[in-house]
Amino acid sequence: MAVAGLAGLSQAKEVNWTLDAAFFDNATANVDLGKLTDGITKDGITIKWEQSGSATSPAWNKNSSEVRNYGGKLETLPGNIITIKSTESISKIVFAGGSACKPSNITANTGTITSDPTFTSEMYGKDTQYSITWSGDAKEVVLTVNKFLPAQSCQWRYKTISFTLGAQNPDVVNAPKFTPEAGTYYSKQNVTISADAGCDIYYTLDGTAPTTASTKYTAAIEIAKTTTVKAIAAKDSKVSEVATAEYVISDAAVCNSIAECKAITDENLQFTVNFDLTVGFRRFSQVFCTDGKDWIQVYGALPSDIVAGSKINKGWLSKYKLFNNVAPELLPVSAATITGVEGTFTPARVEGSKISNDLVNAVITIPAVTFATATPSTKDNFEGVADGKTLGFRNNYELPGVEAGTYDVTVVVTIYNEIPSLYVIKYDATAGIEDATVDASEATYYNLQGVKVANPQAGDVVIRVQNGKATKIVK
Repeated sequence: MAVAGLAGLSQAKEVNWTLDAAFFDNATANVDLGKLTDGITKDGITIKWEQSGSATSPAWNKNSSEVRNYGGKLETLPGNIITIKSTESISKIVFAGGSACKPSNITANTGTITSDPTFTSEMYGKDTQYSITWSGDAKEVVLTVNKFLPAQSCQWRYKTISFTLGAQNPDVVNAPKFTPEAGTYYSKQNVTISADAGCDIYYTLDGTAPTTASTKYTAAIEIAKTTTVKAIAAKDSKVSEVATAEYVISDAAVCNSIAECKAITDENLQFTVNFDLTVGFRRFSQVFCTDGKDWIQVYGALPSDIVAGSKINKGWLSKYKLFNNVAPELLPVSAATITGVEGTFTPARVEGSKISNDLVNAVITIPAVTFATATPSTKDNFEGVADGKTLGFRNNYELPGVEAGTYDVTVVVTIYNEIPSLYVIKYDATAGIEDATVDASEATYYNLQGVKVANPQAGDVVIRVQNGKATKIVK
């Protein structure tokens, strides 16, 4: 595979950054970019990130090896701010390669901003993989991450930044560029070719060098088999160098179950998901699913209307990753189709004594969990006892807390510090206490293990059930 260098006759030069761990001094954990008060300086360019009016500081995410910027708390507040300064004039900056997220409205203090794909109103609030290009002529560029929708969170993610520095030579036409980049793909690709303003583009697909007599580019080119695309840009009788991109279209591997996916060791391998999944729980980009036997998290771009009970139909491309070496994940590469978005999901009931790391990603209900004190409403850890076993819970989704008592608790099973950490989805009040028929005003008492106590003694700590409400009291 080869990609020809772009025009070398221009006075401009290219500087390319890959925002990996090495870029951030071999970081081994997430990096809070807002705390880098002096920013980072490389190649005569300084970049500085600020939190500004966002609730979240800009960060480099270790697991996805990308920078994540966030919109403002309100539609009217600016979000993260990125300031770029260079010792030479900047004519173009391209931010690319990030994972899918809900698009942000990026503005600049000077120059122009374009996105690929071009944003439409239908995309707002939906996970989208996109790149941002700034064009202009400045030594300082200030970019601001803004919200599109008042109630919708938004991000801007990127793994690479490319700079074009120095004055452009008006007598030289720069070679065109291809999107997506040349490489190996497992489905047909729609290749777009771009060039400087005012240029016409001509291309070939048979390996020959294009001329102005070749096919003129007017729309995206569908590449369904291995093909070499060559293109030139032309303006005012001047012609660029030839740009070349080879697209290898290969058959993807096939996975027929979650178990088969979990056997994959190459995180770059793309494969066809050849089995349906049922959604047990969704939280933003995290979708916890089962194939009827095992559980897995699908992380990334999925339709925004997916809910518990939805079916993710087989036939889409994905990669596999063992997140933090404990949690299996599918990372979509192509779009999946969804059916049954109005469906419901009934979690399996699992006794507390049977909770283990083997249930990671599972959405389950644990019956008769007793909390000795009220549970938190904040994002905190706490404990409960079920089936004689003490379990660790976390209010990761910031549900309202409940009073001390015994409940059926629906959770997502995660792993933290090598033991289960149970993210609460739902509390069912008074659950776990044996059925009893009582008058509306009559009180019934249970110990903290959910067993009925006929005559609690003075000083006993018990659960009182009265008028449909469970309350922990001291007799």
